[in-house]
Amino acid sequence: MVLRQSSDGLTLIGVTGTKGKTTTSYMIQAVTNALAGRPTGLSSSAGRPVGGPDVDIHLTTPESLDLQWLFAQARDHGLPYMTAEVSSQAYQVERVYGEHFDIGVFLNFSETTSPPRSTPLWRSICNASCICWKTAAGP
Repeated sequence: MVLRQSSDGLTLIGVTGTKGKTTTSYMIQAVTNALAGRPTGLSSSAGRPVGGPDVDIHLTTPESLDLQWLFAQARDHGLPYMTAEVSSQAYQVERVYGEHFDIGVFLNFSETTSPPRSTPLWRSICNASCICWKTAAGP
């Protein structure tokens, strides 16, 4: 039996940050749809079109097995791109562990999005952004 990464054959785009992930993900999907000339995959808190029926998952970033299933569905339906919202919590609990995003998008990190007293939140967002950049493919 030969196993392969469920995202093999997809160009993975990960979107993380404190605000704007859903809007940005849908904008990226519109651009990739135009580039590909056909629908592309999306995993967002507002929907998960991956070539088959939309899947109802109540987390911004699904649990790792659900996310792998979504990637596999997109791959099996021949979708060339897959855009995924990735929350900072998803990095902390390793929902995207082992995934290598071809493109990493980081949004809106400033003091206005994290109050000074929430140092643990600030640290978790910083750590998530570092992981995002580490898992994005290099030039």
